[in-house]
Amino acid sequence: MLLVKPCYRPYWQLPGGLVEHNEPPQRAAGRELGEEAGLPIDVPDRLLVVYWMPARDDRPAPMINWTFHASIVHSAPQVVSPDEIIDVQFVPWDKAEKLLSDEDAPRLPAARRALRQGSTVYVGG
Repeated sequence: MLLVKPCYRPYWQLPGGLVEHNEPPQRAAGRELGEEAGLPIDVPDRLLVVYWMPARDDRPAPMINWTFHASIVHSAPQVVSPDEIIDVQFVPWDKAEKLLSDEDAPRLPAARRALRQGSTVYVGG
């Protein structure tokens, strides 16, 4: 599992970010992989997880996250934007789940289930 360590959070997270105006989510995921980890992915292979998160104190609106599978061949992740990301690395699934925030960690078992089932998994309220 590819994780990034942002300089502005105490925990690791999955690469990602906001979708730009009229940008499809899968293209945004590919763009973010390039911007955050230097990986040359235009469009990921397929959608694994749709994850809905409710609003909270520091985020007044609900959020939807898409988790995609991407085949990465002959590329090593690297820090591209040191002012935003201080580390990027592939880690085993079980270690990745422990490094993520409690809010993001449920996406990993869902992604594993999606890969096993060959389907997309929805997680949320």
